Amino acid sequence: MTEEQNQASRPILLSVGGNDCIPQPATFRLCPLGAQFYTDRPLREFDLMTMTIQTPGSAEPVEHTGAIIRCEDSGTREGRYRIWIKFLDNPLQTCDQIACDAHDDHTRCCFCEQEPSPELPPG
Repeated sequence: MTEEQNQASRPILLSVGGNDCIPQPATFRLCPLGAQFYTDRPLREFDLMTMTIQTPGSAEPVEHTGAIIRCEDSGTREGRYRIWIKFLDNPLQTCDQIACDAHDDHTRCCFCEQEPSPELPPG
């Protein structure tokens, strides 16, 4: 199995507020602006939250803080909730890394899909 196939077979894991990791479905989206993800419980819109994301392409989990901008029932049998969060505290280097990871993992949002492929500066 190639490294690319191995990465594609690993799930994206997300932990909200230090709780257990939740594997994310293929519709998970990530970009320097924020993320669209799924949880087992509803979250209040406009609350601030911290989340940790481990993507197949990232070397280690990354913690982000943001504001919940939308929460809706996903309408699935699993009873999950679809959440949108706007990141608030990402420095430029973290944004560049998120853009690269999202590109490599095919999780970019529709806005970022229109942008050229990102490249991290050397060093």
